[in-house]
Amino acid sequence: MSGLVIEPVRRGLLIRAALSVLAEAGSPLKRAEVMRRVEQSLELAPYELAPYREGSDEPRWENHLAWSSTDMRAAGWIDKTPAGWLITEAGRAALVEHPEDGAGLEAEAGQAYRASLLARRGEGSHEP
Repeated sequence: MSGLVIEPVRRGLLIRAALSVLAEAGSPLKRAEVMRRVEQSLELAPYELAPYREGSDEPRWENHLAWSSTDMRAAGWIDKTPAGWLITEAGRAALVEHPEDGAGLEAEAGQAYRASLLARRGEGSHEP
């Protein structure tokens, strides 16, 4: 991996691309098909295309998007069904609300995931 410029993985852009792919599909897509279509729709940087860890064949971008799908589900943007991933109305709204570069999507999805963790643990905010 020498000579490879280390840069941030554009998670917001990956999330937006996945939501767009799902919106265009109109029906559930298996994870592998979402990944294939996202890869085709973006010009990924060499760092994003490189394996996420030594000895792995999985590209860094795919690993990040797989983990981000949990956040997208927590935000209510996608459902994960036996038939595949499916965009929700909230996911369609997120596409409208966020610019083409996906700015803000990663933070919003991550916040939803953290809130869901707290709620499951019974540590959610309690109103007086």
